[in-house]
Amino acid sequence: MSTGSLQGRILLVVGRKKVGKTSLIEKLLSALKERGYKLGSIKYTTGDHEFDTPGKDSYRHAQAGAETTMILSPHKAAIFSNSLRDRQFEEVLDFLFRGYDLVLGEGFRSSPYPKIEVHNPDKSSAPLCSPEDNLIALVSSQKVEMGIPCFLPEELDSLVEFIEKRFLKENDS
Repeated sequence: MSTGSLQGRILLVVGRKKVGKTSLIEKLLSALKERGYKLGSIKYTTGDHEFDTPGKDSYRHAQAGAETTMILSPHKAAIFSNSLRDRQFEEVLDFLFRGYDLVLGEGFRSSPYPKIEVHNPDKSSAPLCSPEDNLIALVSSQKVEMGIPCFLPEELDSLVEFIEKRFLKENDS
């Protein structure tokens, strides 16, 4: 297990809308969890969703002036914060996921972190990202030559082994 910074332990899954990013992350989380890793995930959204429900106590705390509110129960914890968004992405991730083996992120396409793109050739001819964007692999129903590994959606075990070798095994020292 990692005890230091998350540098080298963040992997993003990117792609256009409705191509299977969330499904891939679910499968990766499940497969890596079975192998004994401590995992985190983070999802980027551009929507202006209300994450905390109006009328609930935590929402009322925020409306009364709390910059950060934490909800803690015997089973879950959640943080709602206006001040964390002003911090650097790396600071927030390190704060929330210190000690985790790997954090999988959905979205954050313009981030400098390594990315795996889910590509659907029926919806677009070219992937969104390139190796210059730190794209390290592609998941597509058709092989695409980009100078990086390309996995078919059913090649989950091979993709997990690729991730393990790249992010987890070499960091176990």
